[in-house]
Amino acid sequence: MGRSVNFCTDWLDGIPENEITLCENTRYFKGEKSNDDSLANKIASLCDVFVMDAFGASHRKHASTYGAA
Repeated sequence: MGRSVNFCTDWLDGIPENEITLCENTRYFKGEKSNDDSLANKIASLCDVFVMDAFGASHRKHASTYGAA
């Protein structure tokens, strides 16, 4: 790709624009397991493209796997 990838641990309040960013695991966010609407909407609002590569977890109705979709 020829581009660097940023790792971001505290990303719910925003991520750098026009950069490729790998975000920290959502598993420990309050509201993740209960599919909280506000958390799901916040996650969805942060990106133009979402890649779900955790196929083993795709059946879970969590905020990042179900609500944000």
